[in-house]
Amino acid sequence: MGAESALERAVARDAHTGYGVESLKFTPLGETGIPDRWFLIPGGRPFLIEFKAPGEEPKPKQDYWIAKLRRLGYDVEVHDTYEGALEAIVLRLRKALA
Repeated sequence: MGAESALERAVARDAHTGYGVESLKFTPLGETGIPDRWFLIPGGRPFLIEFKAPGEEPKPKQDYWIAKLRRLGYDVEVHDTYEGALEAIVLRLRKALA
């Protein structure tokens, strides 16, 4: 398992066990570049994260999809650390529950 995959799995696991946030691994057939995981924040708005290994940047196709989804109003971020990704999820969860 690579660093990116391990990071994604750890964040998804701890978001669920620590905060009750469900997530979906999104793997569309025939399309690449879609953010890796969709976190289901209360209120009906998913939070999408593109996970990268520490220090890596998104590929051009990933940048394309991130920009497109943002233009459509989706909340999308790129994270390469456990702390940053989990903090972003918790922030959105707190806002949704406030």
